[in-house]
Amino acid sequence: MGRDSVAKERNEDAQLTQEWVKKLLGLFHGGLRNVKAGDIAQYLGVSKPTLYKYYSSKDEIVSAVVGYTIDTIEEKNKNLGKTHLSFKQRYLDFMLNSLEISLLVSNELLDDLKTYYPKDFERILNMVKDCDNQFYDFYKEGIEKGIVRNIHPSVITLSNHRVLTEILQPNFLMQNELTFQDAFNSFVQLQLYGIFTDGNEESVEIQKTLKAKLKEIIESHNKGN
Repeated sequence: MGRDSVAKERNEDAQLTQEWVKKLLGLFHGGLRNVKAGDIAQYLGVSKPTLYKYYSSKDEIVSAVVGYTIDTIEEKNKNLGKTHLSFKQRYLDFMLNSLEISLLVSNELLDDLKTYYPKDFERILNMVKDCDNQFYDFYKEGIEKGIVRNIHPSVITLSNHRVLTEILQPNFLMQNELTFQDAFNSFVQLQLYGIFTDGNEESVEIQKTLKAKLKEIIESHNKGN
């Protein structure tokens, strides 16, 4: 087999395994403890021997999915540093990224990673800490520019975590007769007209864009599950 053929095969293998780990986010969202290698193979539509051709163990698969999740979130968060965008455009990206983090990394997944895969759990924790630092700096920049009200950035960042965690819970949505989209839109509206010093036309446009993108994210997430 020539070098070109080997390179092509490796590239095809990399594309295949990336598709697998992306798809497995849906399976792992409900937790890991009851998921066996046979379940993973069935979910992917392949045989166990085919699965083990690419991965030596379930541990390696979990590690690959965690790595993919971290890389995806870090790539999306790069927009926070793109200062050629308006602050509110960057805020829109930030809120959508926060939503995707909450959807990708469920409480059930975190609990099982902490119990059964502590090294991968630590990787997730480090990623979350890095995100928090980025969000802190982002809000601090807004305060210094007079765009965001003088509220401590740590308080805003913490409120994002708490609210996003709660509005994802089915009990909260059912008790308040809310869809997830309505709850998330209400939260963003609260921030746009609460922590920002102005309520201009850009805020209205941000809300319109958010609703459209939110629909895409939810539909994509539901397909994965």
